[in-house]
Amino acid sequence: MASLGTTVDTAEHEERRSFEPLPSGDYLLQAVSGNVDVSKSGNGKNATFEMEVLDGEYVGRKVWHNINNVVHNNPRAQSIAGQEFSEFARAVGLVSVADTDQLLFKPFVGKLNVIPAGHTDRKTGYVTKNARNELVKYSPAGATRSAAPQRAVAPAAPAVAATATKTANLMPWQRGANAA
Repeated sequence: MASLGTTVDTAEHEERRSFEPLPSGDYLLQAVSGNVDVSKSGNGKNATFEMEVLDGEYVGRKVWHNINNVVHNNPRAQSIAGQEFSEFARAVGLVSVADTDQLLFKPFVGKLNVIPAGHTDRKTGYVTKNARNELVKYSPAGATRSAAPQRAVAPAAPAVAATATKTANLMPWQRGANAA
C-alpha cells in the first residue's frame, strides 16, 4: 500500500471532459492559438492551430488542426497549403496574413469530419491510433450551418440603408489598405 500524502475528495473535482471526437458537422469555431514549426522533413513549415467551439452542446471543446506545407520547397505542395490557408483567412475576413496571430479569436464556421481509429491516410500511409476530428472546410461565421449538434444562430441584424460610399458598412480589413 502507498500513501498519497493527501486525501482526494471527489466532491471537489468535476468529471473530466470527453476527448472523443465531436460528431461530424458544422461548428462555430475560433482559433485560440497558432504556431508555425519546421516540418519533420525540414523542407518546409507547418501551421498548427488550437480551435475552440463557441456555441451549442459542445461549447468550449477543443479541436486541433494542422495546415502542412504553408512554406515548402516544392511549389505545388506550398500552393495546395496556400489554398487551405487562404480559405481560413477569407472565412475570418482577412485578405492577407503574415502571422498566425492575425487569425486568432475571429469566429468562423468549420466543417468537421470524424477520422476513425485505424484509418490509413491514402497520401502518407499514416494509420490513426485514435479517432479524431479533421477540419475540412472554413466558412464565414454568417454562413448557414447544417449540423444537428448546434443550436440555431441568432438572425443577422437587418440590412442598413445604402450610403454614399459602399465601404461604410465594411470592417476595416474589408475596406482595403488605405482605410482607417
